[in-house]
Amino acid sequence: MVGGIGALGDISKLEVYQLARYVNKKSGKEIIPERVFKKKPSPELKEGQYDSFDFSVVSPMVDDIIEKRKSKRELIEMGYPREIVEDVYMRFRRAEYKRRQAPPCVKITPKAFGIGWKMPIINHWEG
Repeated sequence: MVGGIGALGDISKLEVYQLARYVNKKSGKEIIPERVFKKKPSPELKEGQYDSFDFSVVSPMVDDIIEKRKSKRELIEMGYPREIVEDVYMRFRRAEYKRRQAPPCVKITPKAFGIGWKMPIINHWEG
């Protein structure tokens, strides 16, 4: 990790796809293959494992959680399905240790996942 930096660490998966499509458009050729955009989202921990949620729903919700610090109640009142809100908050809680192990990232959004975003790891905090 010495000298490591997360160049894409502060953008959502949807923004990564937008950036990749821009790269292809700007270059005038397919540098990033179309199959990348059509692949089912996966944490790639084991063969055949896929994320069971729709990034077009979850990605804006994550932005609301991180950048606007919306609570579960506020997200549900905004129209997000309760079960998806609960699932996303659980995933945040379970993945906090990963953020602490990650290299620093280039900050381009109002609130990055850097040292300014910390959630308790062991006290079962639910948000």
